[in-house]
This record gives sequence, C-alpha cells and structure tokens, in this order.
Amino acid sequence: MNLTKVERQAPALLEPARQASQALVRTGLEGRRAAVYLVLDHDSHMEELYESFAVQAFAERVLALSANLDDDGTVPVIFSSGREPFLEEIRLDNYRGRIGQLHTQVD
Repeated sequence: MNLTKVERQAPALLEPARQASQALVRTGLEGRRAAVYLVLDHDSHMEELYESFAVQAFAERVLALSANLDDDGTVPVIFSSGREPFLEEIRLDNYRGRIGQLHTQVD
C-alpha cells in the first residue's frame, strides 16, 4: 500500500484509506487492482441524505478505498434518477464538498 498521493493531495482521507487497506488485507484482497465507480441514487427521497452530508461522507470513504485499488485518484460518479444518468467524478484534489456541488448541478 502506497498512500503517498493521498497524504500529499488529501491528508484528511489518509486514515480512511488506511482503514480500507486493513479491510482489504483482512479479506485477502491486498495488492488487487480494480477500477472503482460510485453510483448514487438521485431521487427526491435521498434529499435529506445529501443535505446532511451523509452521501458526501460515503463518497469520501469510496474515494479512500479507491486509493488502495486504483492509483489514479479518481472515482467516476454516476447520479441515477428517473432521467438520464449524470456522470461526473471526484478526485483527491477536488472531493471536499464535491457531491453537494454535483447534486445541485443534476437538479
């Protein structure tokens, strides 16, 4: 596990990235490579979760996990609702508050 990029670009995600690394070790998945995508429901019943930053916190944990599986520091985010899906991304250098920004763009 080399989390130098996380430490340099997103130090607040360093501890969640370490926790993700430990979980991967416990499950025998350390050293595996995989692309990580995040698909978020964007229907009105999710509004409270976006406003309370619960979805933002979840996205940050997914980004921390991806730092262990895919070293590009980017997670594509797909907002799914009754309309056409909206695709964007969060990165180590732009993740803070990004889900809320994207959430308002989709509306």
